[in-house]
Amino acid sequence: MDKEIIKKLAQLAKLKVDDSEVEIYDHQLSDVLHHLDSLSGAIDFINGHGIKDDEGREANTNKVIHSSLANDEVENWPEEEIAMSLIRAHQNDDGFIIVPAIKS
Repeated sequence: MDKEIIKKLAQLAKLKVDDSEVEIYDHQLSDVLHHLDSLSGAIDFINGHGIKDDEGREANTNKVIHSSLANDEVENWPEEEIAMSLIRAHQNDDGFIIVPAIKS
């Protein structure tokens, strides 16, 4: 893996890493990506070769993978609640809402 990518990832995650740590993370992330690639290959193999489960049914990894993901449910706030929240919010002259600074 490119060491500049690791440095950029660390920056995005707000982590301080020195060059020796970049070397360690380079090996670790490469191992993780290699493992994920192997899993992807195993899933493709199972789907492509009609492998059956313990009960004789054809294994369908796509169904298993997708059934384990949570469905996203989006609920919009009632218009009145949005209006009241904006009225109570501290706004500056440009109409932006002022929020407390994040301290790290």
